Amino acid sequence: MWRRILTLVAALVLITGLLASSATAVTLSPPPPAPGPTKWPPDFELNNDYTQIRLDDRVYTNYTKIVRYRDGRYFFTHETGHTLMNPVYQSFDYHAVLAEFQKLHFIAGLEQLAQQYPEVEVVLINGKPWQDTEFADVILSNIPPQYREFARDKANNGHAYEVLVQGLSVAEARQRSTDHMLWVNKQYLYRTGEDFAR
Repeated sequence: MWRRILTLVAALVLITGLLASSATAVTLSPPPPAPGPTKWPPDFELNNDYTQIRLDDRVYTNYTKIVRYRDGRYFFTHETGHTLMNPVYQSFDYHAVLAEFQKLHFIAGLEQLAQQYPEVEVVLINGKPWQDTEFADVILSNIPPQYREFARDKANNGHAYEVLVQGLSVAEARQRSTDHMLWVNKQYLYRTGEDFAR
């Protein structure tokens, strides 16, 4: 019995030694912190239709969308409004956010919205029917398959819920929804970093 205990102790010492030596052989240092902006929010300016953002001397695409919910409300949002509110992005250089992360964030949001079709419906992106944008495949591939044929026709935009869920014809849905109210959260109306800071 003592022999078995000594063998187990020796094995534990050997394993512990191997683990300790392998742990010290591979040391990972944390990555250096990303350079942050000197001021948050950064000094930016959005153009009149919110589709471009100027930061310092560079101009980037800003992505806007109008989304319709099943209760008939339309919401306007844009990606700069999202990223400025996101504390994660506040630790990065905002040029990197605009150049790399903002479009990816926008695409991820479109995927999530399309999966909720026809309860939630993307209507316009940067002032155009989504079917006429570079994001058409992203949206269409995430819409449930039974609704894709209807969604392909941009003339149906804004009427999906009434037609596909409530059973109205497209003509009846168009006639029924003549008044549209557009909802906008205050953060999406800011055009400059100064506005946002208030």
